[in-house]
Amino acid sequence: MHNLQFIQIYSLIKRFIFISLSLLICFSSQAFAEPKITHFNLIDTDATTYTNRNIVQSLRDGDEIILPIAPKNLSIQAVTNGETQSVEMYIGQAKTSTENHEPYALKGDSNGKYAPVPELRIPGTIFISADPFSQDNASGEKGLRKTISVRIIQPDFIVNNDKDISDSKAGDGVCDTPKVSDYLPPLRLGNNSDNTNLISEKLGSIAETTDVNRIDFIPLLRSCTLRAAIEEANALPGSQTILLPRPKYDYTDPDFIEDHTYKLTKNKELEITDSVTILGYGKPTIDANKQSSVFLIHRKQASNSVASIQSSNNLDLSVVNINDPSNAEVTDQLWENAQEAAENIKLGFPLEHDTPIEKITAELNNLDITQGGGQSNVSTLYGGAIAILGNKVHAVIKRSSIRDSISNNGGGIAILSGASLLLLNSKVHNNIGGFHLQRDSFTARGLQQNGGGISVVGKETEVIIRNSKIFDNKAGRGGGIFNVSSNLDIENSLIIGNNAQDIGGGIVNNSGNLRIAFSTISNNKVSYGKNGKQSKKGLGGGIYTYKGMVSMGSSVVAKNTDEHKSSDCYTTPGSVITGYRHIVVGVLTSDCNMEDHVYNDLTGVNAGNFNNPLNPSFTGGRDTSSENYYVPEDTSILFDNGERSFTIGYTFFSCPNYDYSYTERPQGAACDIGAVEAGVYN
Repeated sequence: MHNLQFIQIYSLIKRFIFISLSLLICFSSQAFAEPKITHFNLIDTDATTYTNRNIVQSLRDGDEIILPIAPKNLSIQAVTNGETQSVEMYIGQAKTSTENHEPYALKGDSNGKYAPVPELRIPGTIFISADPFSQDNASGEKGLRKTISVRIIQPDFIVNNDKDISDSKAGDGVCDTPKVSDYLPPLRLGNNSDNTNLISEKLGSIAETTDVNRIDFIPLLRSCTLRAAIEEANALPGSQTILLPRPKYDYTDPDFIEDHTYKLTKNKELEITDSVTILGYGKPTIDANKQSSVFLIHRKQASNSVASIQSSNNLDLSVVNINDPSNAEVTDQLWENAQEAAENIKLGFPLEHDTPIEKITAELNNLDITQGGGQSNVSTLYGGAIAILGNKVHAVIKRSSIRDSISNNGGGIAILSGASLLLLNSKVHNNIGGFHLQRDSFTARGLQQNGGGISVVGKETEVIIRNSKIFDNKAGRGGGIFNVSSNLDIENSLIIGNNAQDIGGGIVNNSGNLRIAFSTISNNKVSYGKNGKQSKKGLGGGIYTYKGMVSMGSSVVAKNTDEHKSSDCYTTPGSVITGYRHIVVGVLTSDCNMEDHVYNDLTGVNAGNFNNPLNPSFTGGRDTSSENYYVPEDTSILFDNGERSFTIGYTFFSCPNYDYSYTERPQGAACDIGAVEAGVYN
């Protein structure tokens, strides 16, 4: 364990050397700056002048172009630094242009007027690349190629009704509810008369309108609700795409306040049983009003019967007395019983089809999912907002918020029984794991109160969390995340401000395989015991691990609190956190067994102790739930102290290209430790 004073001196010396080298480079006659592509923009080529007005959006890797909404003619612009004099651009492996002047357009331009790119209106995935050069005609020094993938989407169904109504006849290929009069006012789709034909093919005739190019709202005669669209997607073969715009009620009323919410009124979750993408436009809200989960995602089973769901008493995923080694056998037996129950939970839902589907993938993209729960509804024992259940069930949650929901296991999301989840660029916050945990008094009764934000259960269950924030959640165990016997990867993410009543304010890992890289675990706490009294356990404010495997690199665990001296991490006897260097722990005591993956010591770990905590020197501020709070100061031990991006042989712990908020890494000599890269912010 390093002495704090030595760490601070080392950091200052390292910073001095870096500044000296930077000044030497700046004043050297040999310039080291190289040409660079900074980002791409999607361009409306029908714009009359070369101004920012023709920029539709900035494009990141994996972004979407939604055809009914996008302008009719499109191109892509490569944006560069000042050292770039020419750019070669590609679609896939085919070169499309060599540009010697800005704007650097995918298929060229004439005095700033972009040439349209027809490939950008063909549904599918397209790869765009650009090579920067320091001189004209793709000569001189060549910078690094930048490549992004873009999904071009033509929705199968467009929701135009905010009511919670089922489809008239699921499986007929038409999203149509009986109550046609309940449809929304016209949907804003942009100044593109050609869109009317595209939408008409999917949803029916277009009602009488005035000039569509002048009044850019297209009313549709068919009434398509979100529930109806999902029912159609479940019944049809293959994968379907549903476009969900923000609902609007009355454009003619000048006093009307726009409402962005789809409210579930059937007291029943939206059930997904086949592959589907639900793509929000304008990040609409889906609200279950605490009457059910919002989404239930599971696979159709080969059965014609409906099995009764297991009672909550048989689905006990609690961790009992796991601080006492003498109870290890009891704990293992309890876990085996809980695991068996979890594997069978999928039998508790209606089994509609005799023919099983081998695998389903459900994507929830750009949605605000809220107010899931409801103790009277048995499904919300798992996954207050979203329950993902069963083998061969894969979910992708992207650019979404999962919030203000409650369940006994996984207040926000539960992933069980061999299912898998990719959580990307999303926020999981203000959820509660435990129906008996009250927000104000935060007391607890009973055993099943696990995973305020996320609960991951099952030996074949896999979850990947990337560029996401899990914050301000509460639970009995695992305020942020509760992981039992599953594979859980966390990268470029923040686990902050979560609260547990018993153990693991940030994360509980029980017999699972947990890997953490370039992440920040901070300001989590274990607070009160049962009935408002101090807990007899109260351990692991940041991380609590029992058995299993925990691997960590280039991450910070600091400023967490508990009722003992194991504020940042706690490992039960026989457990270990394996370090992959560049780790900062605010308080590291003998209660937390941490060892280097090579030397089995504290190599690569910078830590303080209970009496002299190591301050990671975040930039700070008033809002500890903001990512800006966790930006390292330039004197911080985190600054330029993470794994380098050019590590030979990429591993999980190598520096990613971007940080949590899509800032490029590294900004300095090396990547910063934690989820947030300094440089752009300060």
